Amino acid sequence: MVESDSASLELSPSLGDLVADFRSREDVAARDIVLWLRERHPEYGHDGASRVSFDDQPTLSGAPIDSWLSRTRSLFDVAVVPELNGRILLLGLALLDRSLGQTLMRTDFLYAVIDELMDHYFGAAPLGPGDSIAQSASANPAPR
Repeated sequence: MVESDSASLELSPSLGDLVADFRSREDVAARDIVLWLRERHPEYGHDGASRVSFDDQPTLSGAPIDSWLSRTRSLFDVAVVPELNGRILLLGLALLDRSLGQTLMRTDFLYAVIDELMDHYFGAAPLGPGDSIAQSASANPAPR
């Protein structure tokens, strides 16, 4: 596990607030981060953040907030994603915590967040029925 001080990472203002709120906790569950983001950003996932529920999911082991951020940072190319923001963190957490990812997919929330990210980073049109992220990315390659 890679540990890093979040101060050395480029973070959005919202994630700066997240770090301040969770700094004193040694063990932060990924779902607690998602719940924090859901409360502050109900617009995420095409206004679908309120659909995210963890009623039937057990609490998984956690990690310090700096660890979650550095592990997420390591998943993305800095040239494409120069700053960690809430949506990127959601995607990273879903990749790092399989159970969380499945929960976010069950409500289609993760797919909606990916759609927003594709639009932001690649200028892709929103995905329609039958479209795939791979098709959208190949039609709109990342700028070099």
